[in-house]
Amino acid sequence: ETLTAGTPDPTQCRFLASLNDIVTSDNCGVTIITQLSGVQNGTFIETPGTYGITFEVSDNSGNSVPCSTSFVTQDTAAPLIDCAPLVLNAPVDSCSVPFPSNFISTVVTRVQDNCDPLPNVTVVARPLPKGTNFVDITTKDATGNQAVCTSVVTVDDRTAPVITCPANQLFVADASCKATLNLASPTISDNCDSGLSATIFSGPASGTLAGLGTYPVTYLVSDSSANSNTCRFNATVEDRTVPTITCPGTGGVYTALDSDITQGTCRVKVNIPTPVTSDNCGGIVITQTAGPANGTSVVLGSYSITLRATDIGKNFAECTFTFVAPDKTAPATICNAVSYDAPPNECTLPLPRLFISDSISFLRDNCDPAPTSSADFGTILELNENFVDIEFIDASGNEDFCTSVVTLFDVTAPVIDCPPEPVEVSTLPGTCDGIFDLGEVTVFDNCDENISAIQTSGPQSGENTGRGEFTAVFNATDPSGNTASCTIAVSVLDLEKPIVDCPTTLSFQSTSANSCGTNINYPLPDSTDNCDDVTTQISTGPASGAFVAVGTATINFFATDTTSNTGTCSTAVTVTDASNPRVTCATKVDIDASSSFCGANFPANFEDIALSDIDDNCGVTDISYSTPTLNVGDNFITVTVTDAAGNSASCTTNLFVTDNTDPDATCPPTATFYTKSTSCDGPVTLSNPTGTDNCAIDSAVFIDFIDGDYEVGSHTANGLVTDTSGNTDSCSTSFTVVDDDSPVTDTVPCPSAPITALAATGKCSANVTFPLPNFKDNCGLTVNNYNSTAPGGTFPVGTTYARVNVADAAGNTNACNFQVLVQDKQAPVINCSAQNIVTAPNQCSSPPVTPPVTDNCGVSTITTSFVGSLAIGLNSVPWTSTDIYGNTATCNKPVTVLDNQPPTIVCKNITVPLVSPNFASTVPIGSLFSSLTDNCPIAAQNVVANRTLLFGYDDTNTPATFVRLTATDASGNNGTCVSRVTVSLSGSVITDPTNGSVRFIGQSFTIRWFKLPGLSPSRRVDIWLANNKGVFLKYLVRNYLFSNLQYAVTVTGVTSGFYQIHMILQGSATEVPFVTIELRNRI
Repeated sequence: ETLTAGTPDPTQCRFLASLNDIVTSDNCGVTIITQLSGVQNGTFIETPGTYGITFEVSDNSGNSVPCSTSFVTQDTAAPLIDCAPLVLNAPVDSCSVPFPSNFISTVVTRVQDNCDPLPNVTVVARPLPKGTNFVDITTKDATGNQAVCTSVVTVDDRTAPVITCPANQLFVADASCKATLNLASPTISDNCDSGLSATIFSGPASGTLAGLGTYPVTYLVSDSSANSNTCRFNATVEDRTVPTITCPGTGGVYTALDSDITQGTCRVKVNIPTPVTSDNCGGIVITQTAGPANGTSVVLGSYSITLRATDIGKNFAECTFTFVAPDKTAPATICNAVSYDAPPNECTLPLPRLFISDSISFLRDNCDPAPTSSADFGTILELNENFVDIEFIDASGNEDFCTSVVTLFDVTAPVIDCPPEPVEVSTLPGTCDGIFDLGEVTVFDNCDENISAIQTSGPQSGENTGRGEFTAVFNATDPSGNTASCTIAVSVLDLEKPIVDCPTTLSFQSTSANSCGTNINYPLPDSTDNCDDVTTQISTGPASGAFVAVGTATINFFATDTTSNTGTCSTAVTVTDASNPRVTCATKVDIDASSSFCGANFPANFEDIALSDIDDNCGVTDISYSTPTLNVGDNFITVTVTDAAGNSASCTTNLFVTDNTDPDATCPPTATFYTKSTSCDGPVTLSNPTGTDNCAIDSAVFIDFIDGDYEVGSHTANGLVTDTSGNTDSCSTSFTVVDDDSPVTDTVPCPSAPITALAATGKCSANVTFPLPNFKDNCGLTVNNYNSTAPGGTFPVGTTYARVNVADAAGNTNACNFQVLVQDKQAPVINCSAQNIVTAPNQCSSPPVTPPVTDNCGVSTITTSFVGSLAIGLNSVPWTSTDIYGNTATCNKPVTVLDNQPPTIVCKNITVPLVSPNFASTVPIGSLFSSLTDNCPIAAQNVVANRTLLFGYDDTNTPATFVRLTATDASGNNGTCVSRVTVSLSGSVITDPTNGSVRFIGQSFTIRWFKLPGLSPSRRVDIWLANNKGVFLKYLVRNYLFSNLQYAVTVTGVTSGFYQIHMILQGSATEVPFVTIELRNRI
């Protein structure tokens, strides 16, 4: 017999030998049983397997007989496996985690087997969704014993939603400088949640009415895992309304005043009146964008000036006009003598275009910095002297002339012409010498035809010259001493190539199993040259002894002489592959049958599981085999591998298919059965379960159910389905036995009409008493309850629906429904005491404020017949209130509206000039502020200053004065601002000066005359400045024509002291009486 022993210790691979007693018989009796070989009884065996044991039995007479048996040890202990839990984070783009490739090594904390040092560990990979996942890991040892552990894998969502704010939004202010912020919504996405919405975390709500400015808005979104994110954008309210501006002048032209023109010079002061402007929001700033700046001195002429009006929203409008003043003074000129060189090959020269600029040594005009000049450019200049006139005209049409002496010189060298190409000759065959001809050298001169070339150095034509490079030089000189030279390059060249003699082809074979090529060996070919000793070299290709891969290669040889002539040749090298490839097939590969049919598809990873050691010295180019559908059992497949050279090898493997697919069991559907009329149980009958399998079903039965009577309640029947391979599946169904008889009322019926009562004073409820019904059931009641306030308890105003519910043990129910009605007849109370209301910011009225109302049950509405807003002062507002049950009350409420908001006044800084005779300026109060606003109407007359508005500059005060303005509205609220008034430190104007002291500011002042005795409008005068002794200092103006007996002159660069101003009529010795003034410079 064969004895079997299992593993006694699941942690050790050892087996206890436990042998049965040997049964013997003998005619005279057995005396000795001797074990001849094998394991000893009671000893431990360390390795599973089959062990033979031999005994000998001897009787008392020495007769003996042998017997033998075998002892089989088997590993029956399952492996030990422990799993740890795992926490994973969902990726940013998905709500599930791909199954980790290192899952087993991460969660398995122990795998141990008593006999197998490396038991197999497997797991079914699947995506892991967010939440808790239970993953089974199976380990199986070499004997087939297996164990399972379960790892709890928690997938957390740690990814915040993605929120993208809209682009920054721009809103255009309306006529009131405000805009409604209709904010765009953000776009939101999340790896797990859909339909998320954002809230405004910070910033104004959508629909807010906002003034000018930028409002940051932050959106916040959170997902179901409490991950949150924000985004931010700006909502900006801008003023886009363009202001209006009208420039000074008529028809787009403004003519400068005569008093602004500085006579005798080409200067005029730009004095532009203030343009007329308007804007919907105010705050206009006037700037000049084109043309000379206001107050500057410019050259007489016409100028385009553009003025711009810009409001607080940076919107602007422009107007353009022309500013003009004339010039009548002719330019003054002086011309110099000039000289030019005749061009090559010419003895004459057309008058150069640069002649005018070359000739002018002095050209000046009072206004035109570059008067127009012209000459007769058709003039042909001859050698020596030529006389040419130049005419000058300034921008105002004034003319002048001058004459220039022009001298023409010949400075052109002769032109010597050597042959253009270098002279090159090859060495004569078999020698290194050559003979050459230099050719003809010619000479040309622009003025002399009798000049010849002379060779000064280099080899001569016809000489026998050795190999090399040489230069021949020729010179030529004309009578004017101008010289020229040319050269000819001469080369004697060796152009003969060396000759290299090499074989056409070389052939080799690759026979190694480990390399795709071979080392080649060959001698270098011979080379010869007509003049030099040359050596053969390899330019490209493998050298002798080098490794060459299977295929073809080319070796290029060359030889080069000392003059770089190179001869070449080529040899083709061929290496062929003569080694077969290798392949090894697995003897047997186990495959599970498909769950959908009784076989298996040919495995897509066939080469990975069945083939190994596929190799070739040059690489396998083809692996071929058939791919049939596999039957359960043996399937033999032959594989052939081939390399690029057509060498091949084959092997065969067995794909063994096993059916491990459990059948699918289906039990009959859940059923309901009812009790018999005489008891609380009922008859039950069920059909047998059914099953499907990829191969065939062997049996399908219930294991714990037979047809019969069952008690009221739920029951379960379990079925088992087995296929022909012994694979099984189970199913279960349930059935219920139901009692369907309901309870009925007994001695107390339900109330047939509502029970009514009035609410207690000041309360919205009443205490009500009523009787309760009773019920009975054939099997007894299990439920008997009342769902409302107990009789005699407090019931609220309105209808209370009361219900008595009963049920038996089978769930059959009945009920009694009735109503308790409490009525409210009490009116609400309105608080109509006097009230004060302060206006909202920027509002001159207020809407009515709803007064407090109380009621015993609750207020439904509080309304007023008053329409509109309440004016500043005392108002009377009628109110009516209705409670939730229709009771009403009325009253008239006195309301006083108060304005506590001060006006807003915005000051601006201004600069004022000093104006004679008192050198002070009076400023209107309206010019000191740019805007005046209030929530209620207010006029500019409501603004007062803290000082007089006369501004001057004397020995005691400073150039700048601060003025505080106060605006008071009709409610007595005050707003203030401060304006800085600066007295101009330049541009003082002295009108009709007389003897005495004159004060001015800066480094200049202007004197304007309106009264000049003894002058007529047609007379011209000269005016100059003298010191206090009458000594001439400088002219202020010359040749000035008075217009309307007015004149203005600007004096610059003077210091404090006494001066005389003199004026004399041109063409007359009569002098207007001068004025002596003391100039006191305040700077």
